[in-house]
Amino acid sequence: MGKKVTGSKALLDLLVYIGITETFGYPGGAIIPLFDEIYQHKDIKNYLVRHEQAAVHAAEAYGKVNNSIGCCIATSGPGATNLVTGITNAYMDSNPLLCITGQVNQAALGKMSFQEVDILSIVKVITKKALQISDINELPKVLYDLITTATSGRKGPVLLDFPKDVSLQKVDSERLLAEYQQLEREAKKQEYPVNKSDIKKMLKYLKESKKPVFLIGAGVIKANCIKEIEQIIKYFKIPVVTTLHGLGIGFKTNYYYGMAGMHGSVIANQALYNADLVVSFGSRFDDRLVGNNEKFVKYGKKIHIDIDFNELGKNVKTNLKIHCDLKSFLNQLIKEDINIDVQSWILQLNQFKKEINANKTIFNTKDIHPKQFFEEINKINKKMYYVTDVGQHQMWSAQYLKNIKANHFISSGGSGTMGFGLPAAIGVSIAKKEETVAVFIGDGGFQMTLEELAMVKQYKLNIKIFILNNQYLGMVRQWQNLFFEGRYSNTVLDNNPDFKYIAKAYDLEYLKISAYDDLKQIAQLFTHCQPTIVEVLIDREANVLPMIPANESFEEIIL
Repeated sequence: MGKKVTGSKALLDLLVYIGITETFGYPGGAIIPLFDEIYQHKDIKNYLVRHEQAAVHAAEAYGKVNNSIGCCIATSGPGATNLVTGITNAYMDSNPLLCITGQVNQAALGKMSFQEVDILSIVKVITKKALQISDINELPKVLYDLITTATSGRKGPVLLDFPKDVSLQKVDSERLLAEYQQLEREAKKQEYPVNKSDIKKMLKYLKESKKPVFLIGAGVIKANCIKEIEQIIKYFKIPVVTTLHGLGIGFKTNYYYGMAGMHGSVIANQALYNADLVVSFGSRFDDRLVGNNEKFVKYGKKIHIDIDFNELGKNVKTNLKIHCDLKSFLNQLIKEDINIDVQSWILQLNQFKKEINANKTIFNTKDIHPKQFFEEINKINKKMYYVTDVGQHQMWSAQYLKNIKANHFISSGGSGTMGFGLPAAIGVSIAKKEETVAVFIGDGGFQMTLEELAMVKQYKLNIKIFILNNQYLGMVRQWQNLFFEGRYSNTVLDNNPDFKYIAKAYDLEYLKISAYDDLKQIAQLFTHCQPTIVEVLIDREANVLPMIPANESFEEIIL
């Protein structure tokens, strides 16, 4: 028999065994026992956020770039409910995440006790699984169930609700660890086998195709098969387009035509529109990509490969649904001996691309256009992680950044969460301590989680924070401008704080860029590791174009 410890210590010991040694959290009454054990534990470190929403965003981004599971901790009641937005974000973008919430003593449950909330019911529809533990001896089984659920199949967030009396309960930690290890040994790995007939059917479609396109989504990154998809692209020599979360894949090949969707490149959307076959690898055909279902890939067939059976045919009617593990599928596909001649299709797309590129942007020399800003960022000869908040700057980042590596572009997709950018950048910086992180944020989204600048300073994080300031809630203003006759209802931010003093309050370096010639100063920022806030005054009325209006098709694109 081992030495008896608290339930909190036993939980931390299991987390360390699993590989979770860094967490993001904020203490409170019901979770004090766990934070007390963190204080004493030699193998685990918590990073103190200033708001629980930041904890979940940081943990999600941390896990994403590490290809692992992130972990956040909050107390009961408002601490737990403050996680909800971030949990939704992780759920929509299919990122694995373990959320640990404190809970009142079990004797106080159901009595509207101080800081009591039924968090399990609240997060039921935005987690893969949420469980409350009633006895510390249940911990190995409960935690194993949650971790395997979060990291298997289509990944996503899970939640462990931890009552205070259970966290203080005494237990033999070594026994619980042995039980967890036994569960691992006994577990049957969840299989998503590849049906060879599916590969034959897909190859038949490809052989018959004259204008095929490969659509690459985030599922490729989550399945850890970036190298495999790159091999497939080079082998088949078929045009490639990506989703927002697929950015960076295929980028350096001769067959890459950009990001598709509402604010995707003209050539990428044109390729999809004119294709006679689209093969989707790990994309769920979301509405921002598809637009009008009836006109999406108007003249072609669609093949959908996904690990989540429920996604197949859900958003778009497909000709071939393939439910399997993507990595296994690609490894089998590369073995096939097939020769597909699509050279005339490539030449056609390249001609389209040449015509589009011939139309050069003419800039107003008075105001900085976002493209000019990102062209300066592209000159930085340095590998880095790019993080965005949500809004116009997010789409400009996706459109104009030229040095994106796979899994180095971190953004909020399905949920579109303003306030995501800064805490996500913090999570990335802590996960990749030797790397530089550049985060692009609008003046609106920045003010949603700017309190996390305290973390940037406290932990001396190498983050360059670019505030693209147009004194608007830019994306909403754009829609009001295009579709609501220019009625700017509650989107004008002409009473912003002076961001110079925000930087000063947190003792951070600050730079203001208000003219085109000032952009040259950006390069100097990347010669040192000091966190810096850079306020860039951009053209107030600049719109994100091209744009396909919601529920419309490529035929209605606004240029």
